[in-house]
Amino acid sequence: MAGPFRPGASLHALARGDFSMWASAFTHAGFSVSTPAEGMLCIYAGISDNIAKKEETRLLLSAGIHGDETAPVELLAGLLDELAAEPSRLRTSVMFVIGNPAAIALQKRFVDADLNRMFRSGTKLDDSIAETSRALRIMHAVDIFFSSSPAEKIKRIHLDLHTAIRASLYPAFALVPSVVPALDQPGLFDWLSAAAMQAVVVNGKPAGTFTAYTAERFSAAAATLELGRVSEMRKNDLAPLEPVGRSLLNLLRGIPAGKQQGQSLAVFDVVGEIVRSSAAFQLFLDSSVPNFTALSKGTLVASDGSDTYRVERDWECVLFPNPDVAIGQRAGLMLAPRTPASGKSDSKL
Repeated sequence: MAGPFRPGASLHALARGDFSMWASAFTHAGFSVSTPAEGMLCIYAGISDNIAKKEETRLLLSAGIHGDETAPVELLAGLLDELAAEPSRLRTSVMFVIGNPAAIALQKRFVDADLNRMFRSGTKLDDSIAETSRALRIMHAVDIFFSSSPAEKIKRIHLDLHTAIRASLYPAFALVPSVVPALDQPGLFDWLSAAAMQAVVVNGKPAGTFTAYTAERFSAAAATLELGRVSEMRKNDLAPLEPVGRSLLNLLRGIPAGKQQGQSLAVFDVVGEIVRSSAAFQLFLDSSVPNFTALSKGTLVASDGSDTYRVERDWECVLFPNPDVAIGQRAGLMLAPRTPASGKSDSKL
C-alpha cells in the first residue's frame, strides 16, 4: 500500500462490487464467509461455536450508495487490504456493502433514482428503476446478517460512508437518526469524536435513508459519515480520512475508542425540511453556499408556488441544499445548534 488505507489494484475489483479476493483470504484463515449478492461480503468472527456464543457486536460498513462518492470506496478497499494482511486480528463480525456498483461504473450519482431514498420496509420492485431492485437485495441481506447471530444480546452498528456534493464548514460530519437508542448515542458520539468527525446532525426526518432503515428495524447504532467532497476515483486526498480508517480498524479488531483526545463535536438538530413539491420550486441560495452556513431570522430560503420557507429562529444552518432533486424529494435540511459537546461518556461502541 502506498500509505495508510490507500488501496492498490484491489480498488478496481471493489468498485465493481467484487469481494472475491478478500473472501478467499478470510476463508483460508478459517473464518465463515458469505457473499450474499454482488457488492456484499459477510465475515463472521466466531470461528467455533464457543466463540460465536460470546459474540457481542455485528458491524455493517457501507459505501458507494451514491456512485459518484468514491473516497469511501477507496477507504474501504485500503481497510480490507489491511484486515486481510492480518486476518487473525479480526474480532467483530462484519458485513461490507458497496451500494451501487452500476452507478460507480457510470461515474454517476445513480442510474435511475437516488438509492438512499429507497430503504423502507414497504419498498416494491419497479423494473423501470434499477435502484429499487438493488435496495431490496441489500435490505434482504442485511436482515439476515443482523438477525442470524446465535448470541442472545448483540450490539448492531451501521456506519454508512459518503462524501458531500458541496463544501462544508465542517468537512467531516455525521448524521445520526433520532431513533438510534438513547443508550447507544453517547458511545456512538464518543467513537465519532475519536474518528475526527467535527459535527453531528441528529435527524428525525430520514426520507428512506440506509441508516434510518437499520436504526428503525434493528435498533442499530447507525450513522451516515460525510467525509469531504465528491471527487473522481483515484483523485481523492485520503490523508484527512486516516483517523476514520484507523478508528474503523480498531472497531473491527475490538479495540475500544476509550478516552482518546478526540475533538469536541458541534451537535445540531434538524428543525426543518425543504421538499421540492412542484416544478415551480425555487431555492434562494447560491450554489457556492457551504453546508452549515448560518442564515438569520426572516431569511427566505425557498419557495414552491405559494409555499415558502423562512428562517423562524434567530438563526438556522442549512444542510444539503439542492434545487435539482426530483419532485417529492428533499431539497435541504434546516438545523438548530445544541450546546457543543464532546460526547465523552462511560459508554462505548
